[in-house]
Amino acid sequence: MQQSLGKRHPTTDAGWSVEVTPLKEELVGSLRLALLLLVGSVGLLLLTACANVACLLLAQLDGRRAEVATRHAIGASRGAITRQLLAEGLAYSAVGALVGLAASFAGVALLRQRLPDVPRIADLVVDTRVLVFVLTLTVLAAVLFSLAPVLQTFRSDLCGSALRGGRGVAGTSQRVPRALVCAQLALATVLLVGAGLFVRSLMRLQETPLGFRADNVLTLRVSASYGEPPSATAPRHQRLLDTLSSLPGVSSVAISSGLPGVDAPWPQEFEIVGERSPDGTRQFAGWRIVTAGYFETVGIPIVLGNTCRMSRDPKRPFEALVNRRFAERYLGGRDPMGRTLRRGPIGDAEPRIVGVVADAREEGPASEPAPLIYACGFLHYWPDAYFLIRGRGDPAGMAATVRDAVRRVEPSRPIYAVRPLSEALQGTLAQYRFRTLLISLFSAMALTLAAVGLYGVMAYLVTARTKEIGLRVAIGARPSQILSEILKSGGTLTAAGVLLGSIVAGATSHTAGSLLYGVEPFDAATYLAAVGALVAVALVACLIPGRRAATIDPTRALRE
Repeated sequence: MQQSLGKRHPTTDAGWSVEVTPLKEELVGSLRLALLLLVGSVGLLLLTACANVACLLLAQLDGRRAEVATRHAIGASRGAITRQLLAEGLAYSAVGALVGLAASFAGVALLRQRLPDVPRIADLVVDTRVLVFVLTLTVLAAVLFSLAPVLQTFRSDLCGSALRGGRGVAGTSQRVPRALVCAQLALATVLLVGAGLFVRSLMRLQETPLGFRADNVLTLRVSASYGEPPSATAPRHQRLLDTLSSLPGVSSVAISSGLPGVDAPWPQEFEIVGERSPDGTRQFAGWRIVTAGYFETVGIPIVLGNTCRMSRDPKRPFEALVNRRFAERYLGGRDPMGRTLRRGPIGDAEPRIVGVVADAREEGPASEPAPLIYACGFLHYWPDAYFLIRGRGDPAGMAATVRDAVRRVEPSRPIYAVRPLSEALQGTLAQYRFRTLLISLFSAMALTLAAVGLYGVMAYLVTARTKEIGLRVAIGARPSQILSEILKSGGTLTAAGVLLGSIVAGATSHTAGSLLYGVEPFDAATYLAAVGALVAVALVACLIPGRRAATIDPTRALRE
Protein backbone atom coordinates (compact mmCIF):
# COMPACT_ATOMS: atom_id res chain seq x y z
CA MET A 1 0.00 0.00 0.00
CA GLN A 2 2.78 2.45 0.90
CA GLN A 3 4.69 1.65 -2.28
CA SER A 4 1.54 2.30 -4.31
CA LEU A 5 1.05 5.66 -2.60
CA GLY A 6 4.69 6.53 -3.23
CA LYS A 7 4.28 5.87 -6.94
CA ARG A 8 1.06 7.88 -7.17
CA HIS A 9 2.31 10.81 -5.10
CA PRO A 10 6.11 10.82 -5.34
CA THR A 11 6.47 14.37 -4.03
CA THR A 12 4.68 13.70 -0.75
CA ASP A 13 4.55 9.96 -0.04
CA ALA A 14 7.71 8.46 -1.55
CA GLY A 15 10.41 7.19 0.82
CA TRP A 16 8.21 6.64 3.85
CA SER A 17 8.00 3.28 5.64
CA VAL A 18 4.97 1.81 7.39
CA GLU A 19 4.82 -0.08 10.68
CA VAL A 20 1.70 -2.22 11.16
CA THR A 21 0.46 -2.90 14.70
CA PRO A 22 -2.69 -4.90 15.55
CA LEU A 23 -5.38 -2.71 17.11
CA LYS A 24 -5.69 -4.98 20.15
CA GLU A 25 -1.94 -4.77 20.77
CA GLU A 26 -2.02 -0.98 20.43
CA LEU A 27 -4.88 -0.65 22.93
CA VAL A 28 -3.92 -3.15 25.64
CA GLY A 29 -0.32 -4.11 24.91
CA SER A 30 1.12 -1.77 27.56
CA LEU A 31 -1.47 -2.88 30.12
CA ARG A 32 -1.26 -6.63 29.65
CA LEU A 33 1.64 -7.25 32.02
CA ALA A 34 0.21 -4.93 34.69
CA LEU A 35 -3.18 -6.67 34.54
CA LEU A 36 -1.57 -10.11 34.69
CA LEU A 37 0.41 -8.95 37.71
CA LEU A 38 -2.77 -7.82 39.47
CA VAL A 39 -4.51 -11.10 38.63
CA GLY A 40 -1.52 -12.99 40.05
CA SER A 41 -1.66 -10.90 43.23
CA VAL A 42 -5.37 -11.68 43.62
CA GLY A 43 -4.58 -15.37 43.15
CA LEU A 44 -1.91 -15.29 45.85
CA LEU A 45 -4.30 -13.51 48.21
CA LEU A 46 -6.99 -16.13 47.51
CA LEU A 47 -4.54 -18.96 48.25
CA THR A 48 -3.56 -17.23 51.50
CA ALA A 49 -7.21 -16.93 52.51
CA CYS A 50 -7.84 -20.60 51.65
CA ALA A 51 -4.86 -21.70 53.74
CA ASN A 52 -6.12 -19.56 56.61
CA VAL A 53 -9.63 -21.02 56.51
CA ALA A 54 -8.15 -24.52 56.22
CA CYS A 55 -6.24 -23.92 59.47
CA LEU A 56 -9.44 -22.81 61.20
CA LEU A 57 -11.34 -25.85 59.92
CA LEU A 58 -8.56 -28.15 61.12
CA ALA A 59 -8.67 -26.60 64.58
CA GLN A 60 -12.46 -26.91 64.57
CA LEU A 61 -12.22 -30.55 63.46
CA ASP A 62 -9.75 -31.32 66.24
CA GLY A 63 -12.17 -29.87 68.78
CA ARG A 64 -14.95 -32.02 67.30
CA ARG A 65 -12.86 -35.19 67.33
CA ALA A 66 -15.12 -36.90 69.86
CA GLU A 67 -18.24 -35.98 67.89
CA VAL A 68 -16.78 -37.24 64.59
CA ALA A 69 -15.51 -40.44 66.22
CA THR A 70 -18.90 -41.10 67.82
CA ARG A 71 -20.75 -40.55 64.54
CA HIS A 72 -18.40 -42.94 62.81
CA ALA A 73 -18.84 -45.50 65.58
CA ILE A 74 -22.66 -45.49 65.24
CA GLY A 75 -22.55 -46.02 61.48
CA ALA A 76 -21.61 -42.82 59.64
CA SER A 77 -19.18 -43.59 56.83
CA ARG A 78 -16.06 -41.56 56.14
CA GLY A 79 -17.72 -40.47 52.89
CA ALA A 80 -20.68 -39.02 54.78
CA ILE A 81 -18.34 -37.19 57.14
CA THR A 82 -16.39 -35.90 54.14
CA ARG A 83 -19.57 -34.59 52.50
CA GLN A 84 -20.49 -32.77 55.69
CA LEU A 85 -17.05 -31.14 55.86
CA LEU A 86 -17.31 -30.08 52.20
CA ALA A 87 -20.79 -28.66 52.83
CA GLU A 88 -19.48 -26.65 55.78
CA GLY A 89 -16.59 -25.40 53.66
CA LEU A 90 -18.99 -24.43 50.88
CA ALA A 91 -21.06 -22.45 53.39
CA TYR A 92 -17.99 -20.48 54.48
CA SER A 93 -17.02 -19.93 50.86
CA ALA A 94 -20.53 -18.79 49.88
CA VAL A 95 -20.64 -16.20 52.66
CA GLY A 96 -17.26 -14.84 51.57
CA ALA A 97 -18.37 -14.77 47.93
CA LEU A 98 -21.53 -12.82 48.76
CA VAL A 99 -19.58 -10.24 50.77
CA GLY A 100 -16.97 -9.96 48.01
CA LEU A 101 -19.63 -9.61 45.32
CA ALA A 102 -21.31 -6.81 47.24
CA ALA A 103 -17.96 -5.03 47.55
CA SER A 104 -17.19 -5.56 43.85
CA PHE A 105 -19.84 -3.04 42.78
CA ALA A 106 -18.06 -0.31 44.74
CA GLY A 107 -14.73 -1.60 43.40
CA VAL A 108 -15.89 -1.31 39.78
CA ALA A 109 -17.00 2.28 40.36
CA LEU A 110 -13.61 3.04 41.93
CA LEU A 111 -11.78 1.52 38.95
CA ARG A 112 -13.75 3.67 36.52
CA GLN A 113 -12.90 6.75 38.53
CA ARG A 114 -9.19 6.03 39.05
CA LEU A 115 -8.35 4.50 35.65
CA PRO A 116 -10.28 6.53 33.07
CA ASP A 117 -7.55 6.07 30.42
CA VAL A 118 -7.68 2.26 30.41
CA PRO A 119 -9.26 1.05 27.14
CA ARG A 120 -12.94 0.05 27.53
CA ILE A 121 -12.96 0.83 31.25
CA ALA A 122 -16.51 2.17 30.83
CA ASP A 123 -17.64 -1.33 29.77
CA LEU A 124 -16.47 -2.81 33.07
CA VAL A 125 -19.57 -4.25 34.79
CA VAL A 126 -20.49 -7.13 37.07
CA ASP A 127 -22.36 -9.21 34.46
CA THR A 128 -23.40 -12.84 34.03
CA ARG A 129 -19.86 -13.93 33.14
CA VAL A 130 -18.54 -12.45 36.37
CA LEU A 131 -21.26 -14.19 38.39
CA VAL A 132 -20.46 -17.55 36.76
CA PHE A 133 -16.75 -17.00 37.47
CA VAL A 134 -17.49 -16.14 41.11
CA LEU A 135 -19.69 -19.24 41.46
CA THR A 136 -16.95 -21.45 40.01
CA LEU A 137 -14.33 -19.86 42.24
CA THR A 138 -16.59 -20.31 45.27
CA VAL A 139 -16.82 -24.06 44.70
CA LEU A 140 -13.09 -24.40 43.97
CA ALA A 141 -12.17 -22.42 47.09
CA ALA A 142 -14.49 -24.57 49.20
CA VAL A 143 -12.88 -27.74 47.88
CA LEU A 144 -9.41 -26.26 48.33
CA PHE A 145 -9.66 -25.27 51.98
CA SER A 146 -11.80 -28.31 52.88
CA LEU A 147 -9.13 -30.62 51.50
CA ALA A 148 -6.97 -30.49 54.63
CA PRO A 149 -9.69 -31.50 57.14
CA VAL A 150 -10.96 -34.18 54.73
CA LEU A 151 -7.50 -35.72 54.44
CA GLN A 152 -7.10 -35.47 58.20
CA THR A 153 -10.34 -37.41 58.62
CA PHE A 154 -9.20 -40.19 56.29
CA ARG A 155 -5.82 -40.49 57.99
CA SER A 156 -7.02 -40.48 61.60
CA ASP A 157 -7.98 -43.53 63.65
CA LEU A 158 -11.63 -42.71 64.33
CA CYS A 159 -12.28 -45.94 66.22
CA GLY A 160 -9.31 -45.41 68.53
CA SER A 161 -10.35 -41.82 69.05
CA ALA A 162 -13.83 -42.95 70.07
CA LEU A 163 -12.34 -45.30 72.67
CA ARG A 164 -10.22 -42.44 74.05
CA GLY A 165 -13.25 -40.15 74.20
CA GLY A 166 -11.89 -37.91 71.46
CA ARG A 167 -8.60 -37.21 73.24
CA GLY A 168 -5.36 -37.39 71.30
CA VAL A 169 -1.71 -36.78 71.85
CA ALA A 170 -0.79 -33.09 71.64
CA GLY A 171 1.18 -32.25 68.56
CA THR A 172 0.22 -35.30 66.50
CA SER A 173 -2.17 -33.23 64.33
CA GLN A 174 -0.06 -30.09 64.09
CA ARG A 175 1.98 -30.90 60.98
CA VAL A 176 -0.67 -29.83 58.44
CA PRO A 177 -1.59 -26.55 60.21
CA ARG A 178 2.10 -25.71 60.55
CA ALA A 179 2.62 -26.34 56.84
CA LEU A 180 -0.40 -24.18 55.98
CA VAL A 181 0.84 -21.33 58.18
CA CYS A 182 4.26 -21.61 56.57
CA ALA A 183 2.59 -21.36 53.15
CA GLN A 184 0.62 -18.28 54.25
CA LEU A 185 3.79 -16.58 55.44
CA ALA A 186 5.53 -17.42 52.16
CA LEU A 187 2.68 -15.99 50.06
CA ALA A 188 2.57 -12.88 52.24
CA THR A 189 6.32 -12.44 51.73
CA VAL A 190 5.91 -12.59 47.94
CA LEU A 191 3.17 -9.95 48.01
CA LEU A 192 5.08 -7.74 50.46
CA VAL A 193 8.17 -7.80 48.25
CA GLY A 194 6.07 -6.93 45.20
CA ALA A 195 4.33 -4.09 47.02
CA GLY A 196 7.66 -2.78 48.30
CA LEU A 197 9.15 -2.75 44.80
CA PHE A 198 6.19 -0.82 43.40
CA VAL A 199 6.14 1.65 46.30
CA ARG A 200 9.85 2.40 45.84
CA SER A 201 9.36 2.67 42.09
CA LEU A 202 6.53 5.18 42.54
CA MET A 203 8.63 7.20 45.00
CA ARG A 204 11.49 7.33 42.48
CA LEU A 205 9.10 8.49 39.75
CA GLN A 206 7.72 11.28 41.94
CA GLU A 207 11.24 12.40 42.91
CA THR A 208 12.64 12.35 39.36
CA PRO A 209 13.72 15.83 38.15
CA LEU A 210 11.69 16.65 35.04
CA GLY A 211 13.94 19.33 33.62
CA PHE A 212 11.05 21.82 33.52
CA ARG A 213 8.80 23.58 36.03
CA ALA A 214 5.14 22.61 36.14
CA ASP A 215 4.20 24.84 39.08
CA ASN A 216 1.98 27.90 38.45
CA VAL A 217 1.26 26.87 34.84
CA LEU A 218 -2.32 26.67 33.55
CA THR A 219 -3.07 24.78 30.34
CA LEU A 220 -6.07 24.88 28.01
CA ARG A 221 -7.19 24.21 24.46
CA VAL A 222 -9.48 26.24 22.20
CA SER A 223 -11.46 24.10 19.79
CA ALA A 224 -10.79 24.78 16.11
CA SER A 225 -11.36 23.00 12.83
CA TYR A 226 -8.39 21.37 11.17
CA GLY A 227 -9.81 22.63 7.90
CA GLU A 228 -8.85 26.16 8.94
CA PRO A 229 -6.29 27.62 6.50
CA PRO A 230 -2.80 28.36 7.89
CA SER A 231 -3.21 32.02 6.94
CA ALA A 232 -6.05 32.25 9.49
CA THR A 233 -4.50 30.12 12.24
CA ALA A 234 -1.42 32.27 12.90
CA PRO A 235 -3.31 35.59 13.35
CA ARG A 236 -5.86 33.90 15.61
CA HIS A 237 -3.08 32.44 17.76
CA GLN A 238 -1.40 35.85 17.94
CA ARG A 239 -4.62 37.49 19.15
CA LEU A 240 -4.99 34.92 21.89
CA LEU A 241 -1.33 35.25 22.90
CA ASP A 242 -1.65 39.04 23.12
CA THR A 243 -4.87 38.82 25.14
CA LEU A 244 -3.59 36.25 27.61
CA SER A 245 -0.22 37.99 28.04
CA SER A 246 -1.99 41.22 29.05
CA LEU A 247 -3.90 39.61 31.92
CA PRO A 248 -2.86 40.67 35.44
CA GLY A 249 -0.70 38.10 37.19
CA VAL A 250 0.44 36.43 33.94
CA SER A 251 4.20 36.39 33.39
CA SER A 252 4.44 34.44 30.11
CA VAL A 253 2.28 32.57 27.59
CA ALA A 254 3.15 29.95 24.97
CA ILE A 255 1.56 27.55 22.51
CA SER A 256 2.65 23.96 22.02
CA SER A 257 1.64 20.90 20.04
CA GLY A 258 1.69 18.91 23.29
CA LEU A 259 2.08 19.23 27.04
CA PRO A 260 5.56 18.57 28.45
CA GLY A 261 5.74 15.35 30.43
CA VAL A 262 2.27 14.33 29.25
CA ASP A 263 2.20 14.14 25.45
CA ALA A 264 5.16 12.41 23.83
CA PRO A 265 6.71 14.33 20.91
CA TRP A 266 6.24 12.77 17.47
CA PRO A 267 9.21 10.65 16.36
CA GLN A 268 10.45 12.01 13.03
CA GLU A 269 13.19 11.05 10.62
CA PHE A 270 15.55 13.93 9.82
CA GLU A 271 18.91 14.76 8.37
CA ILE A 272 21.34 17.60 8.93
CA VAL A 273 21.67 19.36 5.59
CA GLY A 274 25.16 18.97 4.17
CA GLU A 275 26.13 16.13 6.51
CA ARG A 276 25.77 12.38 6.47
CA SER A 277 25.04 10.09 9.35
CA PRO A 278 28.40 8.81 10.72
CA ASP A 279 27.36 5.16 10.40
CA GLY A 280 25.03 5.61 7.44
CA THR A 281 21.87 4.80 9.44
CA ARG A 282 18.65 6.77 9.40
CA GLN A 283 18.39 9.41 12.12
CA PHE A 284 15.32 9.98 14.28
CA ALA A 285 14.40 12.56 16.90
CA GLY A 286 11.31 13.78 18.68
CA TRP A 287 9.56 16.75 17.10
CA ARG A 288 7.58 19.33 19.08
CA ILE A 289 6.18 22.57 17.64
CA VAL A 290 6.23 25.51 20.08
CA THR A 291 6.16 29.29 20.14
CA ALA A 292 9.02 31.49 21.28
CA GLY A 293 7.78 31.83 24.88
CA TYR A 294 7.56 28.09 25.50
CA PHE A 295 10.94 27.75 27.19
CA GLU A 296 10.34 30.66 29.56
CA THR A 297 6.82 29.46 30.36
CA VAL A 298 7.78 25.89 31.30
CA GLY A 299 11.19 26.79 32.69
CA ILE A 300 13.49 24.93 30.28
CA PRO A 301 16.85 26.80 30.26
CA ILE A 302 18.36 27.87 26.94
CA VAL A 303 22.05 26.97 27.29
CA LEU A 304 23.22 28.24 23.89
CA GLY A 305 21.77 30.82 21.50
CA ASN A 306 18.29 32.28 21.85
CA THR A 307 14.69 31.40 21.31
CA CYS A 308 13.15 31.78 17.86
CA ARG A 309 11.74 34.88 16.17
CA MET A 310 8.00 34.78 15.58
CA SER A 311 6.42 35.51 12.21
CA ARG A 312 2.79 35.37 11.10
CA ASP A 313 3.82 34.44 7.58
CA PRO A 314 2.69 30.80 7.11
CA LYS A 315 5.31 30.35 4.38
CA ARG A 316 8.21 31.36 6.61
CA PRO A 317 10.12 28.21 7.72
CA PHE A 318 10.39 27.31 11.38
CA GLU A 319 13.49 27.97 13.39
CA ALA A 320 14.69 25.17 15.64
CA LEU A 321 16.10 24.66 19.08
CA VAL A 322 17.51 21.25 19.95
CA ASN A 323 18.20 19.68 23.31
CA ARG A 324 21.62 18.70 24.61
CA ARG A 325 20.97 15.01 23.95
CA PHE A 326 20.42 15.81 20.27
CA ALA A 327 23.61 17.85 20.03
CA GLU A 328 25.67 15.17 21.77
CA ARG A 329 24.34 12.24 19.76
CA TYR A 330 24.15 13.72 16.27
CA LEU A 331 26.76 16.50 16.33
CA GLY A 332 29.35 14.98 18.66
CA GLY A 333 30.23 18.23 20.38
CA ARG A 334 30.38 20.34 17.20
CA ASP A 335 28.71 23.73 17.15
CA PRO A 336 25.04 23.20 16.17
CA MET A 337 24.26 26.88 15.60
CA GLY A 338 23.16 27.78 12.09
CA ARG A 339 22.85 24.22 10.84
CA THR A 340 19.73 23.33 8.87
CA LEU A 341 17.54 20.30 9.53
CA ARG A 342 15.49 18.52 6.92
CA ARG A 343 12.52 16.59 8.30
CA GLY A 344 11.52 13.31 6.67
CA PRO A 345 12.65 11.86 3.36
CA ILE A 346 10.70 14.47 1.37
CA GLY A 347 12.23 17.44 3.17
CA ASP A 348 8.93 19.22 3.86
CA ALA A 349 10.51 21.50 6.47
CA GLU A 350 14.02 22.93 6.82
CA PRO A 351 14.32 24.74 10.15
CA ARG A 352 17.63 26.37 11.06
CA ILE A 353 19.06 25.71 14.54
CA VAL A 354 19.14 28.92 16.59
CA GLY A 355 19.66 27.51 20.09
CA VAL A 356 20.29 24.57 22.40
CA VAL A 357 18.20 23.89 25.50
CA ALA A 358 18.70 21.69 28.55
CA ASP A 359 17.31 18.16 28.49
CA ALA A 360 13.75 17.77 29.76
CA ARG A 361 11.61 14.69 30.21
CA GLU A 362 9.06 15.69 27.59
CA GLU A 363 7.77 12.11 27.24
CA GLY A 364 7.04 11.73 30.96
CA PRO A 365 8.79 11.04 34.28
CA ALA A 366 9.48 7.39 33.40
CA SER A 367 11.25 8.16 30.10
CA GLU A 368 14.83 9.33 29.83
CA PRO A 369 15.36 12.50 27.76
CA ALA A 370 15.76 11.61 24.08
CA PRO A 371 17.05 13.70 21.14
CA LEU A 372 14.44 16.38 20.55
CA ILE A 373 13.84 19.13 18.01
CA TYR A 374 11.70 22.09 19.03
CA ALA A 375 10.31 23.57 15.81
CA CYS A 376 9.78 27.13 16.93
CA GLY A 377 7.22 29.45 15.34
CA PHE A 378 3.46 29.73 14.90
CA LEU A 379 1.59 26.43 14.75
CA HIS A 380 0.18 27.16 11.30
CA TYR A 381 -1.10 23.63 10.76
CA TRP A 382 -2.16 22.96 14.36
CA PRO A 383 -5.34 24.99 15.02
CA ASP A 384 -6.33 22.95 18.10
CA ALA A 385 -3.10 23.65 20.01
CA TYR A 386 -2.31 23.79 23.74
CA PHE A 387 -1.98 27.16 25.46
CA LEU A 388 0.31 27.32 28.49
CA ILE A 389 0.01 30.31 30.83
CA ARG A 390 2.50 30.91 33.64
CA GLY A 391 1.07 32.97 36.47
CA ARG A 392 2.42 34.37 39.71
CA GLY A 393 0.07 32.35 41.90
CA ASP A 394 -2.18 29.32 41.98
CA PRO A 395 -3.06 28.45 38.36
CA ALA A 396 -6.49 27.11 39.34
CA GLY A 397 -7.31 30.53 40.76
CA MET A 398 -6.85 32.28 37.42
CA ALA A 399 -8.81 29.71 35.37
CA ALA A 400 -12.03 31.77 35.38
CA THR A 401 -10.18 34.95 34.34
CA VAL A 402 -8.45 33.11 31.50
CA ARG A 403 -11.73 31.61 30.28
CA ASP A 404 -13.39 35.03 30.19
CA ALA A 405 -10.45 36.51 28.29
CA VAL A 406 -10.50 33.75 25.66
CA ARG A 407 -14.28 34.10 25.22
CA ARG A 408 -13.88 37.80 24.48
CA VAL A 409 -11.54 36.95 21.60
CA GLU A 410 -13.16 33.67 20.49
CA PRO A 411 -16.80 33.84 21.66
CA SER A 412 -17.99 30.99 19.43
CA ARG A 413 -15.24 28.46 20.17
CA PRO A 414 -15.46 25.92 23.04
CA ILE A 415 -12.69 26.03 25.64
CA TYR A 416 -11.68 22.70 27.14
CA ALA A 417 -8.91 20.79 28.96
CA VAL A 418 -8.47 23.70 31.40
CA ARG A 419 -6.23 22.40 34.19
CA PRO A 420 -2.91 23.11 35.90
CA LEU A 421 0.08 21.46 34.25
CA SER A 422 0.97 19.87 37.59
CA GLU A 423 -2.45 18.18 37.64
CA ALA A 424 -1.93 16.86 34.12
CA LEU A 425 1.43 15.44 35.19
CA GLN A 426 -0.11 13.78 38.21
CA GLY A 427 -2.58 12.13 35.85
CA THR A 428 0.29 10.41 34.03
CA LEU A 429 1.13 8.62 37.30
CA ALA A 430 -2.47 7.63 38.07
CA GLN A 431 -2.06 4.06 36.82
CA TYR A 432 1.25 3.70 38.71
CA ARG A 433 -0.42 4.91 41.90
CA PHE A 434 -3.51 2.76 41.57
CA ARG A 435 -1.50 -0.35 40.73
CA THR A 436 0.75 0.28 43.74
CA LEU A 437 -2.28 0.89 45.97
CA LEU A 438 -3.96 -2.36 44.93
CA ILE A 439 -0.86 -4.51 45.42
CA SER A 440 -0.18 -2.80 48.75
CA LEU A 441 -3.73 -3.57 49.90
CA PHE A 442 -3.38 -7.18 48.76
CA SER A 443 -0.10 -7.55 50.63
CA ALA A 444 -1.55 -5.96 53.79
CA MET A 445 -4.50 -8.36 53.67
CA ALA A 446 -2.20 -11.33 53.09
CA LEU A 447 0.01 -10.21 55.99
CA THR A 448 -3.04 -9.91 58.25
CA LEU A 449 -4.30 -13.35 57.25
CA ALA A 450 -0.86 -14.88 57.80
CA ALA A 451 -0.60 -13.24 61.23
CA VAL A 452 -4.07 -14.49 62.19
CA GLY A 453 -3.17 -17.97 60.98
CA LEU A 454 0.09 -17.99 62.93
CA TYR A 455 -1.66 -16.70 66.04
CA GLY A 456 -4.38 -19.35 65.69
CA VAL A 457 -1.92 -22.22 65.37
CA MET A 458 0.23 -21.02 68.26
CA ALA A 459 -2.83 -20.40 70.45
CA TYR A 460 -4.18 -23.86 69.67
CA LEU A 461 -0.77 -25.36 70.39
CA VAL A 462 -0.73 -23.68 73.80
CA THR A 463 -4.28 -24.90 74.53
CA ALA A 464 -3.43 -28.46 73.50
CA ARG A 465 -0.32 -28.45 75.70
CA THR A 466 -1.88 -26.78 78.74
CA LYS A 467 -1.42 -29.82 81.02
CA GLU A 468 2.11 -30.42 79.78
CA ILE A 469 3.06 -26.78 80.39
CA GLY A 470 1.39 -26.84 83.81
CA LEU A 471 3.37 -29.95 84.74
CA ARG A 472 6.65 -28.37 83.60
CA VAL A 473 5.95 -25.23 85.62
CA ALA A 474 5.11 -27.39 88.65
CA ILE A 475 8.48 -29.14 88.51
CA GLY A 476 10.44 -25.90 88.19
CA ALA A 477 10.29 -24.49 84.65
CA ARG A 478 10.49 -20.70 84.65
CA PRO A 479 7.87 -18.60 82.75
CA SER A 480 10.67 -17.14 80.61
CA GLN A 481 11.58 -20.65 79.45
CA ILE A 482 7.98 -21.38 78.45
CA LEU A 483 7.71 -18.05 76.60
CA SER A 484 11.04 -18.65 74.87
CA GLU A 485 9.92 -22.10 73.69
CA ILE A 486 6.67 -20.77 72.23
CA LEU A 487 8.49 -17.91 70.48
CA LYS A 488 11.08 -20.35 69.16
CA SER A 489 8.35 -22.56 67.72
CA GLY A 490 6.68 -19.59 66.03
CA GLY A 491 10.04 -18.25 64.90
CA THR A 492 10.84 -21.53 63.16
CA LEU A 493 7.58 -21.34 61.20
CA THR A 494 8.21 -17.69 60.36
CA ALA A 495 11.77 -18.31 59.22
CA ALA A 496 10.69 -21.19 57.00
CA GLY A 497 7.87 -19.16 55.46
CA VAL A 498 10.03 -16.07 54.92
CA LEU A 499 12.83 -18.12 53.35
CA LEU A 500 10.45 -19.91 50.99
CA GLY A 501 8.67 -16.66 50.11
CA SER A 502 11.94 -14.83 49.45
CA ILE A 503 13.06 -17.59 47.09
CA VAL A 504 9.75 -17.45 45.19
CA ALA A 505 9.83 -13.63 45.10
CA GLY A 506 13.39 -13.66 43.78
CA ALA A 507 12.46 -16.18 41.09
CA THR A 508 9.40 -14.24 39.90
CA SER A 509 10.15 -10.55 40.51
CA HIS A 510 12.06 -10.19 37.22
CA THR A 511 8.73 -10.55 35.37
CA ALA A 512 7.71 -7.14 36.74
CA GLY A 513 11.01 -5.50 35.79
CA SER A 514 9.50 -3.54 32.89
CA LEU A 515 6.91 -2.02 35.27
CA LEU A 516 9.54 -0.72 37.69
CA TYR A 517 11.43 2.56 37.51
CA GLY A 518 14.74 3.22 39.23
CA VAL A 519 14.50 -0.01 41.25
CA GLU A 520 16.00 -3.39 40.47
CA PRO A 521 13.77 -6.49 40.85
CA PHE A 522 16.26 -7.84 43.41
CA ASP A 523 16.48 -4.65 45.47
CA ALA A 524 18.01 -5.67 48.81
CA ALA A 525 16.43 -2.84 50.81
CA THR A 526 12.95 -3.87 49.65
CA TYR A 527 13.50 -7.51 50.59
CA LEU A 528 14.85 -6.52 54.01
CA ALA A 529 11.89 -4.21 54.64
CA ALA A 530 9.40 -6.92 53.63
CA VAL A 531 11.08 -9.51 55.85
CA GLY A 532 11.30 -7.03 58.73
CA ALA A 533 7.59 -6.21 58.52
CA LEU A 534 6.65 -9.88 58.42
CA VAL A 535 8.92 -10.80 61.33
CA ALA A 536 7.56 -7.92 63.44
CA VAL A 537 3.95 -8.95 62.85
CA ALA A 538 4.79 -12.61 63.45
CA LEU A 539 6.48 -11.71 66.73
CA VAL A 540 3.32 -10.00 67.96
CA ALA A 541 1.20 -12.96 66.79
CA CYS A 542 3.40 -15.38 68.76
CA LEU A 543 3.88 -13.14 71.79
CA ILE A 544 0.20 -13.14 72.80
CA PRO A 545 -0.21 -16.94 73.14
CA GLY A 546 3.36 -17.14 74.46
CA ARG A 547 2.61 -14.82 77.37
CA ARG A 548 -0.59 -16.72 78.08
CA ALA A 549 1.42 -19.96 78.22
CA ALA A 550 3.98 -18.37 80.55
CA THR A 551 1.25 -17.38 83.03
CA ILE A 552 -0.52 -20.76 83.20
CA ASP A 553 -1.45 -21.76 86.77
CA PRO A 554 -0.02 -25.31 87.19
CA THR A 555 -2.54 -26.30 89.87
CA ARG A 556 -5.50 -25.31 87.73
CA ALA A 557 -3.98 -26.80 84.57
CA LEU A 558 -3.39 -30.21 86.18
CA ARG A 559 -6.86 -30.27 87.76
CA GLU A 560 -8.67 -29.72 84.41
